Amino acid sequence: MKTSIALFSFFVAVLSIVLSGCGGGTPNGVAHTVAFTNDTTTTGLGGNVTDDVVVSGSKVYAATDAGGISISSNDGKSWTTYTTANGLASNVVNSLSVSGSTIYAATNGGLSISTTGGTSWINYTTANGLASNTVTGVAPDGNIIYVTTNQGVSVTLNSGSTWSSFSTSNGLGSLVDNAVVISGSDVYVATAGGLSFSFIGGSSWTNLTTSSGLPSDDITSLAISGTAIYAGTSEGLSVSVNGGTSWTTYTTSNGLPSDVINGVTVSGSSIYVATPAGVSVSTNGGLSWVTYTSSNGLGVDPVAIAVSSNTLYVATSTGVSIAKI
Repeated sequence: MKTSIALFSFFVAVLSIVLSGCGGGTPNGVAHTVAFTNDTTTTGLGGNVTDDVVVSGSKVYAATDAGGISISSNDGKSWTTYTTANGLASNVVNSLSVSGSTIYAATNGGLSISTTGGTSWINYTTANGLASNTVTGVAPDGNIIYVTTNQGVSVTLNSGSTWSSFSTSNGLGSLVDNAVVISGSDVYVATAGGLSFSFIGGSSWTNLTTSSGLPSDDITSLAISGTAIYAGTSEGLSVSVNGGTSWTTYTTSNGLPSDVINGVTVSGSSIYVATPAGVSVSTNGGLSWVTYTSSNGLGVDPVAIAVSSNTLYVATSTGVSIAKI
C-alpha cells in the first residue's frame, strides 16, 4: 500500500512538472492556454501597424502608424477612427495618453489634444514652441504636459499657452527621446543616450547611462511604479528601486524571449514587457516569466501593452491583439 501511494505521488509530481513546462500561467513556460484575438482594419482599425494602445475606463485607444487614432467602446469588437479629416495633426500617431475625457496624441505633425472624444483637435507645433513636430511621447499632469521629440523635450506648465524646450545642452542624454513619464514632482525621459530625469519645471537634467549600471544607453521604453523605475533597453529590462543608484537587469537568461524591450507596463505586482519575439509577464519581480507568442495568436512584433483587469491589449505591426489572462 505504501509503495502504491509513493508511486502515485511520484506520477503526480512528474505530471505537475510537465504541465509547468507547457506554460498556461506558470512562470518560465510558454503559455498555450491564452488565446489572442487580433483586431485589424477589417474591424474598423485605422491601420494594421499600431504603435501604442491605451485603456481608459470602458474605452480602448489605438495609435496607428498611418491611419490615425482608433477608439473602441466594446473591447475591440468595432472601432471608430479619427484622422486629419477630424483635425488630427498627422495620421502617423506614435504614442497616446488619456486623462479623463482628454486625449493626447503624439504625432509626426505635432501634439494633438482632443476634449471631444476625437471629433475635433487642437494642435501644437514648432510654431507654438515645440522642439520638433515629430512628437514621440506625451505625459500630461493637470496643466503640465511634457512631450518627447526627435529634437529634445518640450514642456508647458499652463496647458499649452507657452512652451519651453530642453536639449543635450541642458543635460539630456540625447536629442532623440522615446518616452516620458511624470512621477510625483519628477519627470523621467527615455533617450537614445541614457535615462534622463529632472524635477517638474526644472531646466537641468541628470542622465544615467551604462556607467550607472544600465546595460545600454539606448532606453526604448519606461514605466514608474511607486519607487521602482523600469527601463526597457536594447539589451534587457533594467529595474531600480533606489532612484537609479543601482540596477538589476533581466534578459533572455532570465526567461525573456528577447533582450530588445519595445515596451514595458507595470500593473500591481505584475510586469509586462513587449519584445520582438513576444510578450512576457512576471509576477515575481522579474525572477521568472511567462511568454506569449504567435502560437497564442499574438500579432507580429509587439511594441506596447495596456492592461485592464484581466485583459491584455497589445499594439503590434499586424493589429491590436487582445486576450484574457
